Amino acid sequence: MKNEKSLSSRLFRTMAWTAILILAATLAILIPTLSHSFTTSRRDYLNETTAIVRRALNENPTDRMDYLKKAGKTSKLRMTWIAKSGKVLYDNEADVSTMENHKNRPEVRAAMKFGKGTSSRFSKTLSESTDYCAMRLKDGSVIRLAQTRLSTFGVFGRSLSIIAFLIFAVIAVAFLLAGHQTKAIVDPIINLNLEEPLENDTYDELSPLLQRLNLQRTHIEQQFEMLKKQQNELEAITSSMRDGLVIISHTGKVLSVNDAARQFFRLYQDPGSITYLHLDHNIDFLKLIQNAMAGQSSEMNCKRDGRYYQLIAGPGETDGGIYGAVLFIIDETDRQSAERLRREFTANVSHELKTPLTSILGYAEIIGNGIADQNDIPELSNKIIKESRRLLKLISDILRLSQLDEMATDEKTESVDLVGVSKQVVHDLSAKAQQNNVTLSVEGEAAPIQGMATTLYEMIYNLVDNAVAYNRKDGSVKVKISEDASETRVAVSDTGIGIALEDQPRIYERFFRADPSHSKATGGTGLGLSIVKLGAMMHHATIDLDSALGKGSTFTIRFPKMPDSENANA
Repeated sequence: MKNEKSLSSRLFRTMAWTAILILAATLAILIPTLSHSFTTSRRDYLNETTAIVRRALNENPTDRMDYLKKAGKTSKLRMTWIAKSGKVLYDNEADVSTMENHKNRPEVRAAMKFGKGTSSRFSKTLSESTDYCAMRLKDGSVIRLAQTRLSTFGVFGRSLSIIAFLIFAVIAVAFLLAGHQTKAIVDPIINLNLEEPLENDTYDELSPLLQRLNLQRTHIEQQFEMLKKQQNELEAITSSMRDGLVIISHTGKVLSVNDAARQFFRLYQDPGSITYLHLDHNIDFLKLIQNAMAGQSSEMNCKRDGRYYQLIAGPGETDGGIYGAVLFIIDETDRQSAERLRREFTANVSHELKTPLTSILGYAEIIGNGIADQNDIPELSNKIIKESRRLLKLISDILRLSQLDEMATDEKTESVDLVGVSKQVVHDLSAKAQQNNVTLSVEGEAAPIQGMATTLYEMIYNLVDNAVAYNRKDGSVKVKISEDASETRVAVSDTGIGIALEDQPRIYERFFRADPSHSKATGGTGLGLSIVKLGAMMHHATIDLDSALGKGSTFTIRFPKMPDSENANA
């Protein structure tokens, strides 16, 4: 204990003296530094002001006295005008008649000889320094400005009270800190390491207590590790679940909530401090949990943030008794959306298949029942053929769309030149273009990419086919292939009827037609752009549209350039 007291006194004295010495050293450095900086600044200001006064006097040689008298009344600097002979002509702080000759003043002598002179004179009585700056005028006279400032010792003397206060404040703080640190050092029991009781170097009398603490700590750590392992296993399972999971005790306290459930309930606090009443105030939800806690499983549906959810709650049982409730939150949005799309697609397919079949059946019955005139039979037969071809194309597009949907194509990835594919498309559609008086053209240099040749052909074919079908008479369709360091682009531009802005978000929907009457007249199935969209997705490409009614349309497919390793595995 004696050594501890001796150490405490030593620490106390060391900290106090260190603080005092640091303060003294700081003041010894800071005061001269600040004084020097202040002096330099004041001298620079004196020199600049003297230069300004000299320039004004040189510019107005006839009005010098008036200028000096006017400036001298408001200036905080002392102004003295000295003739070439050394006689004082003007001074704003003294009677010139009582002033001696200034020719031998060092700053005046230097100004007369070199054009500028400076000097400083120190007053021991007042602990002040006066800085002088003199400059020669054009007629040989000298203008001198002076300012008085405190010296370093003067600044120190005037700041003595502040410095004394700081010293006493630092000493007081040092005493407080030293006392606090001393108390921490001399009180080893307070600083015992209870995490490692046997590692403490303390009094022998405490050894039996520390040994018991070590045994209890080891036992608690084993139990804690086992519980932590079980909790981690549960969290690892539930956090990876897409569905939400909430476990509630028989008292209504929330025991566990996985990430999906937290997001559903917007739960941002520790679930251990809340009950199921805090999760949602909806009456149906509360009844759902209460029924589960009473031993009855039940479910409910709800809509939140535009998504559809199914909530299923069941009782949690242990040893034959009700422990609490387990709540599952299942996101039904994708399933319902897929079901809605399936119904819509089925209805659209039925309608689209029924339309040509009805026409074929009607024309066939007219011919078969002998109602048609012999001269009309060829025309009716052509209509049957036309509707049959439309039906075959519709079936072909549906099957192709299904393949692309399921990625069920057996095409191989290879190097495909988009310019060559575009020229082949233009060649295949040239007859249709001529019938519609539409000019086709391809622009661009060879631009090979890694892709599926048949799918790429279908994508460009559908875009050009639509551009021809929805074009105006004597219109044009241009296919432009370009590339840069990041992507390869295929742009199909036409001079056709264009697409209304409100219809553009839906053009890739299956069986959607911006102009149904025109589509029927051209024989379109409404699936072409859907095939283009799926083909683009298979090639990791994007599609941009620039269109306006009456101004034509431009579809641009952007194929990103992938590293060679990705191209090889594409």
